[in-house]
Amino acid sequence: MTDAERVLKVLIHDIRTPVGVAQGYLRLIREERLGTAEERDRAFAKTLDALSRISRLCDDASGFLPAGQMPPFAAVSVLALVSAVEARVRDCGFVIDRSRLESQARVRMRVGTDRLGDAVGTLLATVCEPRSATPPTLRIATTAAELELTAARTADPPSAAPAEEFDGWSVLGLAVPAACYAIADNGGRVRQAGRTLSVALPLEAAHA
Repeated sequence: MTDAERVLKVLIHDIRTPVGVAQGYLRLIREERLGTAEERDRAFAKTLDALSRISRLCDDASGFLPAGQMPPFAAVSVLALVSAVEARVRDCGFVIDRSRLESQARVRMRVGTDRLGDAVGTLLATVCEPRSATPPTLRIATTAAELELTAARTADPPSAAPAEEFDGWSVLGLAVPAACYAIADNGGRVRQAGRTLSVALPLEAAHA
Protein backbone atom coordinates (compact mmCIF):
# COMPACT_ATOMS: atom_id res chain seq x y z
CA MET A 1 0.00 0.00 0.00
CA THR A 2 1.41 3.41 -0.97
CA ASP A 3 1.45 6.38 1.41
CA ALA A 4 -1.31 8.01 -0.65
CA GLU A 5 -3.49 4.91 -0.30
CA ARG A 6 -2.80 4.78 3.44
CA VAL A 7 -3.69 8.45 3.87
CA LEU A 8 -6.95 7.99 1.98
CA LYS A 9 -7.87 4.87 3.95
CA VAL A 10 -7.23 6.51 7.34
CA LEU A 11 -8.93 9.75 6.32
CA ILE A 12 -12.10 7.98 5.17
CA HIS A 13 -12.18 5.89 8.35
CA ASP A 14 -11.51 8.71 10.81
CA ILE A 15 -13.75 11.30 9.21
CA ARG A 16 -16.92 9.20 9.42
CA THR A 17 -17.44 9.64 13.17
CA PRO A 18 -17.21 13.45 13.39
CA VAL A 19 -19.32 13.79 10.23
CA GLY A 20 -21.97 11.58 11.82
CA VAL A 21 -21.84 13.58 15.06
CA ALA A 22 -22.25 16.90 13.25
CA GLN A 23 -25.11 15.58 11.12
CA GLY A 24 -26.89 14.17 14.16
CA TYR A 25 -26.81 17.36 16.19
CA LEU A 26 -27.75 19.55 13.22
CA ARG A 27 -30.72 17.26 12.55
CA LEU A 28 -31.89 17.68 16.14
CA ILE A 29 -31.59 21.46 15.83
CA ARG A 30 -33.39 21.60 12.47
CA GLU A 31 -36.26 19.41 13.73
CA GLU A 32 -36.53 21.57 16.89
CA ARG A 33 -36.20 18.54 19.12
CA LEU A 34 -34.07 20.36 21.69
CA GLY A 35 -36.38 22.04 24.14
CA THR A 36 -34.06 24.34 26.07
CA ALA A 37 -31.47 26.95 25.19
CA GLU A 38 -28.90 24.97 27.17
CA GLU A 39 -29.53 21.86 25.06
CA ARG A 40 -29.25 23.86 21.84
CA ASP A 41 -26.02 25.51 22.99
CA ARG A 42 -24.59 22.09 23.83
CA ALA A 43 -25.60 20.78 20.40
CA PHE A 44 -23.93 23.73 18.67
CA ALA A 45 -20.76 23.20 20.75
CA LYS A 46 -20.65 19.49 19.90
CA THR A 47 -21.18 20.28 16.21
CA LEU A 48 -18.35 22.83 16.20
CA ASP A 49 -16.07 20.35 17.96
CA ALA A 50 -16.85 17.70 15.34
CA LEU A 51 -16.16 20.16 12.52
CA SER A 52 -12.87 21.11 14.18
CA ARG A 53 -11.86 17.44 14.24
CA ILE A 54 -12.62 17.19 10.52
CA SER A 55 -10.54 20.30 9.88
CA ARG A 56 -7.60 18.83 11.82
CA LEU A 57 -7.83 15.61 9.82
CA CYS A 58 -7.71 17.61 6.59
CA ASP A 59 -4.70 19.57 7.87
CA ASP A 60 -2.89 16.31 8.71
CA ALA A 61 -3.71 14.85 5.30
CA SER A 62 -2.49 17.99 3.53
CA GLY A 63 0.94 17.43 5.08
CA PHE A 64 1.45 14.56 2.63
CA LEU A 65 0.87 16.68 -0.48
CA PRO A 66 3.97 17.28 -2.61
CA ALA A 67 5.43 20.68 -1.81
CA GLY A 68 6.64 21.23 -5.36
CA GLN A 69 10.18 22.48 -5.53
CA MET A 70 11.62 22.13 -2.05
CA PRO A 71 13.15 25.32 -0.62
CA PRO A 72 16.86 25.29 0.14
CA PHE A 73 18.09 24.50 3.62
CA ALA A 74 18.63 27.40 5.99
CA ALA A 75 20.54 27.48 9.27
CA VAL A 76 18.28 28.12 12.28
CA SER A 77 19.25 28.37 15.95
CA VAL A 78 18.65 25.13 17.84
CA LEU A 79 17.08 27.22 20.61
CA ALA A 80 14.34 28.44 18.26
CA LEU A 81 13.45 24.90 17.24
CA VAL A 82 13.74 23.49 20.77
CA SER A 83 11.44 26.23 22.08
CA ALA A 84 8.86 25.33 19.40
CA VAL A 85 9.05 21.65 20.37
CA GLU A 86 8.74 22.41 24.09
CA ALA A 87 5.69 24.60 23.45
CA ARG A 88 4.04 21.71 21.58
CA VAL A 89 4.63 19.17 24.38
CA ARG A 90 4.03 21.50 27.34
CA ASP A 91 0.81 19.73 28.35
CA CYS A 92 2.67 16.41 28.60
CA GLY A 93 4.57 17.62 31.66
CA PHE A 94 7.97 16.46 30.37
CA VAL A 95 10.97 16.76 32.64
CA ILE A 96 13.34 18.43 30.17
CA ASP A 97 17.09 17.92 30.23
CA ARG A 98 19.07 20.44 28.14
CA SER A 99 22.40 19.76 29.85
CA ARG A 100 24.02 18.43 26.66
CA LEU A 101 22.60 21.09 24.33
CA GLU A 102 25.07 23.43 22.63
CA SER A 103 23.06 26.63 22.49
CA GLN A 104 25.15 28.12 19.66
CA ALA A 105 24.48 25.23 17.28
CA ARG A 106 22.30 25.71 14.23
CA VAL A 107 19.89 23.24 12.63
CA ARG A 108 19.64 22.78 8.88
CA MET A 109 15.97 23.40 8.15
CA ARG A 110 13.75 23.81 5.12
CA VAL A 111 10.20 23.07 6.33
CA GLY A 112 9.90 26.02 8.73
CA THR A 113 10.46 26.25 12.48
CA ASP A 114 6.77 26.10 13.39
CA ARG A 115 6.01 23.12 11.15
CA LEU A 116 9.10 21.18 12.19
CA GLY A 117 8.63 22.01 15.88
CA ASP A 118 5.01 20.89 15.73
CA ALA A 119 5.99 17.69 13.90
CA VAL A 120 8.71 16.75 16.39
CA GLY A 121 6.47 17.64 19.34
CA THR A 122 3.54 15.64 17.94
CA LEU A 123 5.77 12.61 17.57
CA LEU A 124 7.46 12.83 20.98
CA ALA A 125 4.15 13.42 22.74
CA THR A 126 3.10 9.86 21.86
CA VAL A 127 5.15 8.58 24.82
CA CYS A 128 2.93 10.50 27.26
CA GLU A 129 0.57 8.64 29.55
CA PRO A 130 -2.07 11.11 30.83
CA ARG A 131 -2.87 9.10 33.95
CA SER A 132 0.73 8.31 34.89
CA ALA A 133 1.97 9.73 38.19
CA THR A 134 5.52 9.92 36.85
CA PRO A 135 6.23 12.54 34.16
CA PRO A 136 8.14 11.45 31.03
CA THR A 137 11.60 12.78 30.28
CA LEU A 138 12.76 14.71 27.23
CA ARG A 139 16.51 14.78 26.70
CA ILE A 140 17.78 17.39 24.23
CA ALA A 141 21.40 17.15 23.13
CA THR A 142 23.73 18.08 20.31
CA THR A 143 26.48 15.92 18.86
CA ALA A 144 29.04 16.94 16.27
CA ALA A 145 26.52 16.22 13.52
CA GLU A 146 22.98 16.26 14.89
CA LEU A 147 20.42 17.67 17.25
CA GLU A 148 18.90 14.76 19.18
CA LEU A 149 15.58 14.87 21.02
CA THR A 150 14.75 11.72 22.97
CA ALA A 151 11.48 11.09 24.82
CA ALA A 152 10.96 8.25 27.26
CA ARG A 153 8.62 7.22 30.03
CA THR A 154 10.60 7.85 33.19
CA ALA A 155 9.35 4.68 34.88
CA ASP A 156 10.50 2.45 32.02
CA PRO A 157 13.89 0.72 32.41
CA PRO A 158 16.40 1.40 29.63
CA SER A 159 15.60 -0.78 26.65
CA ALA A 160 18.06 -3.51 25.71
CA ALA A 161 16.57 -3.63 22.22
CA PRO A 162 18.62 -1.99 19.45
CA ALA A 163 17.23 1.25 18.06
CA GLU A 164 15.35 0.80 14.79
CA GLU A 165 13.48 2.98 12.35
CA PHE A 166 10.12 4.10 13.76
CA ASP A 167 7.00 3.21 11.77
CA GLY A 168 4.69 6.23 11.96
CA TRP A 169 1.83 4.17 10.58
CA SER A 170 1.87 2.05 13.75
CA VAL A 171 0.00 4.92 15.49
CA LEU A 172 -3.68 5.50 14.78
CA GLY A 173 -4.63 8.60 12.82
CA LEU A 174 -2.68 10.80 10.42
CA ALA A 175 -0.95 13.21 12.79
CA VAL A 176 2.05 10.99 13.60
CA PRO A 177 2.67 9.72 10.03
CA ALA A 178 2.44 13.34 8.82
CA ALA A 179 4.96 14.35 11.50
CA CYS A 180 7.38 11.63 10.35
CA TYR A 181 6.91 12.84 6.77
CA ALA A 182 7.83 16.42 7.74
CA ILE A 183 10.88 15.26 9.70
CA ALA A 184 12.08 13.16 6.76
CA ASP A 185 11.58 16.16 4.43
CA ASN A 186 13.99 18.03 6.65
CA GLY A 187 16.64 15.31 6.40
CA GLY A 188 15.89 13.98 9.87
CA ARG A 189 15.27 10.47 11.11
CA VAL A 190 13.14 8.88 13.82
CA ARG A 191 14.34 5.87 15.81
CA GLN A 192 12.67 3.70 18.42
CA ALA A 193 14.15 1.48 21.14
CA GLY A 194 11.44 -0.16 23.18
CA ARG A 195 9.05 2.67 24.06
CA THR A 196 11.72 5.36 23.74
CA LEU A 197 11.52 7.66 20.70
CA SER A 198 14.39 9.70 19.34
CA VAL A 199 14.44 12.35 16.60
CA ALA A 200 17.76 13.32 15.03
CA LEU A 201 18.07 16.43 12.85
CA PRO A 202 21.19 17.54 10.93
CA LEU A 203 23.23 20.44 12.22
CA GLU A 204 24.74 23.08 9.97
CA ALA A 205 28.26 22.26 11.17
CA ALA A 206 27.89 18.76 9.77
CA HIS A 207 27.60 20.20 6.24
CA ALA A 208 29.85 23.23 6.48
